[in-house]
Amino acid sequence: IRPKIDDTIHHLKTQYGVTKFAGMGYCWGAWMIAKYSAVDACEIVCGVSFHPGWRAEDVFHGPGSGAKMADPIHVPQLVLSAIDDPTWIHPGGQVDTTLETKPFPSKVRLFADVNHGWVNRGDLIDPVVDKAFHEAWDVEAIPFLQWHLQ
Repeated sequence: IRPKIDDTIHHLKTQYGVTKFAGMGYCWGAWMIAKYSAVDACEIVCGVSFHPGWRAEDVFHGPGSGAKMADPIHVPQLVLSAIDDPTWIHPGGQVDTTLETKPFPSKVRLFADVNHGWVNRGDLIDPVVDKAFHEAWDVEAIPFLQWHLQ
């Protein structure tokens, strides 16, 4: 997928003059953002992972690999986990602990009242899901992106 990301960034730079990019993904899309955030020529200034499916790394590289995905990351991350996401991607878990050692600010937040997938497929009629959805976007993601893309 990296060639497609690189081609898209090149197109946006050359055709539209875009100078800064952020990456954002839901579930396994968040896994791709984390992987791209770790490449040496990473062209995004930050990554946002909504209910991250970083455990996909365990499928490709064995148990425990997902928890180590933050090790090579080069750019700030906002990681928004659900209660049923692995504990290693919750605040205080291995991902959070690793990101805290980096020379850039990152944040890991747990949404303890909702399940994996609440941002892109949650039932917004449920007031608990609706509140978590708006906190994920309005309180966390939008300010994080505005800060890093300014």
